[in-house]
Amino acid sequence: MTVAIFNLIDIHILSIAVILTVLAYCFHSGETKTRQQKMFILIIAMTFISIITEFPSLFELKNFYYLAYWCEGISYITTPMIAYVWVLYVYTTVNTNQEKFKTFALFSFIPALINTVLVLINPWTNLNYTMDANIVLARGPFYYVIVAVAAFYMD
Repeated sequence: MTVAIFNLIDIHILSIAVILTVLAYCFHSGETKTRQQKMFILIIAMTFISIITEFPSLFELKNFYYLAYWCEGISYITTPMIAYVWVLYVYTTVNTNQEKFKTFALFSFIPALINTVLVLINPWTNLNYTMDANIVLARGPFYYVIVAVAAFYMD
């Protein structure tokens, strides 16, 4: 168990290093002007947030229950949001007609919004996940909503 946690932490640290390198390059080279470049940076930033918010639950620190609980919630929100912004990025890359971008973005945001609302009401419903006093995470009956939302954006 301990070795698996350290391997996971090593992968997270490596991922963070790569993400920060890409972000630094984007800002240093001035690649932040177009809509595509901004969305790419947003994808990288949300991936960074998603990785960072997994750390509190990995260490199972009982004194930081609320921190671990809400960080897990942020991770549940950002995961499909990454896929949502990716869809927008692909839309702007492939579609030369940008007139309908706002309409497309609005309608394609609905699944991510549903997921976000479910995560925000999770402390009262426990539909997405539960966390006991030992920071042990258990999936709730609506856990697969996050999977379905991410799959919706990948389809």
